[in-house]
Amino acid sequence: MLVIDDEPTLGRSIVRALRHHDVTLLADGESGLAKLKEGELPDVVLCDLMMPVCSGMDLYAELARVRPEALERIVFMTGGSYTAESDRFLAQHAVMVITKPFEPGSLEALVATFA
Repeated sequence: MLVIDDEPTLGRSIVRALRHHDVTLLADGESGLAKLKEGELPDVVLCDLMMPVCSGMDLYAELARVRPEALERIVFMTGGSYTAESDRFLAQHAVMVITKPFEPGSLEALVATFA
């Protein structure tokens, strides 16, 4: 499983909540994109929607171009604040989205749907 979030505290909380899984935590979209472009794909990618430089939307667009099979594994996380760009993106793409904060149990249940 791969978690991509630019908020270190939240990223570590997610890793703790999913401690029964093999989880890699990355702190930015650029490293997440690099990891997803090469090698074996994780079962699930939990990715923050809004990050500086390379947002979750940017990551999704690049993966659609170079590794479309990864797209069905992405679940976007958001704090609930949306921009016009993110509203358009979510309207145009059938993606899974969970709103922060979320309960560890609900996160575990979501991850279980990918098994």
